[in-house]
Amino acid sequence: MLTVADNGRGLPENWQSELKVGVGLSSTQERLTRMYPGEHDFQIRRLAEGGTEVRVAIPFRVKDEIEERALDEQPSTVNR
Repeated sequence: MLTVADNGRGLPENWQSELKVGVGLSSTQERLTRMYPGEHDFQIRRLAEGGTEVRVAIPFRVKDEIEERALDEQPSTVNR
């Protein structure tokens, strides 16, 4: 679990992450979905005391599991 928070003004009270994400946040969401489909959590929330918090949770894997998964995956190709 990775948590990053600040103590600034925070998000507007009616802010909804599904509707208003920038390039960086949408890219992060997309990468997590591709790397950990159904196994991750990505939350952005307004803190009651002010500020914003972002939490990312990904599964813990040991080296052998990672190598095993890589063998099961098909390589992708790009035609240019």
